[in-house]
Amino acid sequence: MYSPLFQKSGIVICMKKYWSFLLLVSLPAIGVFFYFAFLRSPSDEEVTKSLEKMIPGLEKNGVVVYRKQDWCQVIEYEGKAYSNNDVNTCTFVTKLRPERFTFEAWAKLEEVAATLSSSPVKIVSLVQTRKAKGRFSYVEFHLDCDLCRTRYVYSPEYKSTPADIPEELLHYRINANWYRVEEDWN
Repeated sequence: MYSPLFQKSGIVICMKKYWSFLLLVSLPAIGVFFYFAFLRSPSDEEVTKSLEKMIPGLEKNGVVVYRKQDWCQVIEYEGKAYSNNDVNTCTFVTKLRPERFTFEAWAKLEEVAATLSSSPVKIVSLVQTRKAKGRFSYVEFHLDCDLCRTRYVYSPEYKSTPADIPEELLHYRINANWYRVEEDWN
């Protein structure tokens, strides 16, 4: 029949083919999983749908300006602004001169952060304008991005996007209430 050496090597060859086949089949599946789980960016429609759900809560809490980054936290509401940092590159988002955070202002900052945490993208700041009845007429949601300046703009029933500045500032229509702005990083 077969020698013991042949039987052993046959088993080894068969096992190598089996593991090679298993590896060949599983790698694309693992790649697809990681793409959708970690690498795929949400579409503009997914992002704006999520942000639009947050707008009633943001309108209710009265915040006009919000910014939360590791080095800079700013909030403006009820006619006052608060910040942990006096540097202009932190506080430029508010037209008011910020005071140091109070317990209530910090709680308001954390409330907004909790509201924004359900977004599929990380929002580091928002600046908004209200109509007379307290509804938003314009809101900018700025994304946390190391090498970009991307923001989603909510402007109910805007007629057209602002004019582009080639290679500096580009606007992309999403729907009747939303557009995305890409600004040159430097």
